Amino acid sequence: LSDAVTKASQALLQVNAEDFGDMADQVEFTFLGTGGAKPTSRRGQSGIVLALGSFNVLLDCGGGTWPQLVRLYGWTQAREIVNNLDFVWISHHHADHCAGLPSLLRQRTKPGLRVVASPQVVRFWRAAVAFCGSGRGGALAAPAISDHRQFKVPQEEGWPERVSSVPVLHCPHSFGIILRAASVQIVYSGDCRPSKELVANALDGANGLTTWLVHEATFNPDEQANANAMKHSTTIEALEVAAQMRATGMILTHFSQRYPSIVLGDTEPDTETGKAFDRTKAGAAFDGLHLAAHELDAFGSARQVFEEYWAKRHAKSEAEKMKTVWEHRQPLAGAIIPRSCFKTAAAASKVTGAPPAALAPLKPE
Repeated sequence: LSDAVTKASQALLQVNAEDFGDMADQVEFTFLGTGGAKPTSRRGQSGIVLALGSFNVLLDCGGGTWPQLVRLYGWTQAREIVNNLDFVWISHHHADHCAGLPSLLRQRTKPGLRVVASPQVVRFWRAAVAFCGSGRGGALAAPAISDHRQFKVPQEEGWPERVSSVPVLHCPHSFGIILRAASVQIVYSGDCRPSKELVANALDGANGLTTWLVHEATFNPDEQANANAMKHSTTIEALEVAAQMRATGMILTHFSQRYPSIVLGDTEPDTETGKAFDRTKAGAAFDGLHLAAHELDAFGSARQVFEEYWAKRHAKSEAEKMKTVWEHRQPLAGAIIPRSCFKTAAAASKVTGAPPAALAPLKPE
């Protein structure tokens, strides 16, 4: 299986960017978080860094976005990435899409950042600023904040010709986004049920454009009822949106943490899902994935290999948990009580002579 993953990875390096238009090699995605509301060791909360030529945008900023940047790139380069952002766009006010905004903006020292977010997100950010400040750059680094419907593309060099927020069905003030630059169109769904309005806006004036779609796929196909109730999409529904949008390539994200691997359903060529998959091969993103847009189709073709790898890795991890006997400890201290005030039960029993189960809470040293 490891050999198959290596082979699939090498195939990505052989994709010719020139076959996908003059900007195909200038469009890159870095997925910082690809999970739902509850983060796990494999999938964090939503966050995507998109490089569109010289234009850099952060699409959503869930909790842990800044630490994830540091984890992937190191402190110095992570701060450079934040300072090089031209635009931060937040799809809606749920915490897994905006909770990381205060800590990320606190790292910004360069002026000129523009943020598009709903009024609820802006209120949250301002409340957080009252506690943690606006960053080392002070007032100069404070972003210009706009509502989705009021934002207009600045007439500045490097910005895309079109940046459109499209209302989608999820919670109030939920949006998807369409970005167009030269011959390229990038569509990001945010959280939503399949949106006819998003498809219509993406098709409007898109002749001659190469479209790449990033779509949420919270639930596997057998969870359709949950998808309907919680206003999310299944993997199959996301595939159908890509087919309707005539996307050249797509990648799925925002997966429920209940799944060790992602299922698309029956992708045999003679089925409807199989036909949709064949038209637009869908890859399943994972945290830390860095991918150029012209590699999306090849990455999608290798999806089954990667998902088998993740499933077996998950099974191995679960098996190891059953065999491991963790050291019993008193609860780890939080931010208020220093951890140094706590000892392991074993260490404390040597001092007191009492068995661990009979220990009373220790006094700070």
